Amino acid sequence: MNWLSTNVLVLSQESAAEIHVKPGKAVLTDQELEIMKIVWSRGSSTVREVYEELLKRRKIAYTTVMTMMGILEQKGRLRKSEQARAFVYTPSEPQTKVVGSMVQEFVKRVFNGSAKPLLVHLVENMDVDGAQIEEISELLKEKKLLKENLKENLKENLKEKRRKK
Repeated sequence: MNWLSTNVLVLSQESAAEIHVKPGKAVLTDQELEIMKIVWSRGSSTVREVYEELLKRRKIAYTTVMTMMGILEQKGRLRKSEQARAFVYTPSEPQTKVVGSMVQEFVKRVFNGSAKPLLVHLVENMDVDGAQIEEISELLKEKKLLKENLKENLKENLKEKRRKK
C-alpha cells in the first residue's frame, strides 16, 4: 500500500518543528500505542497526565509526549478540547476497534489474510493452558454457529422476497 505523505507544522512557544505524518489511520507505533493505552484507561487525559504516567515507566521528555499526542490527533486517533486552560485529549475510537484493526492488518501482512496460521502458531508455540484453549475453541464454535444462522436467515429472506414477486 502506498501512502501519500503530508507535512504538519507544530508550533510551540519555544520552537517550531516540522513533523512527517501519514494520512489516514495507520497502524500505531509502539510509543503511540503506549500513549493510547493510557488515554483509554483514563477516558481522557492532558499531556501532563500522560507524561507523568510514562515517567513511572521510563525517562521521557514532556515535549516528546506533547508531540506524540499532537501526531495522534493529526492521525485522527485523539480529539483535543480545551478545558480550564489545558488541552484534554479523548480517544476518537474505542480500544477494541483500534486493536481489532491492528490485528487484522497484522494477519493480512504476515499471514496473507488467513487467521488459521496465527491460531496454529499461538497454540503450538505460546504458553497457552488448557482453559485458554477451551475458551478459544468455544469462541470458534460460537462464530461458526453465528455464520450458519446468518446464512440461513439470508436464504429465508431471499425465499420470502421471491414469494412476494
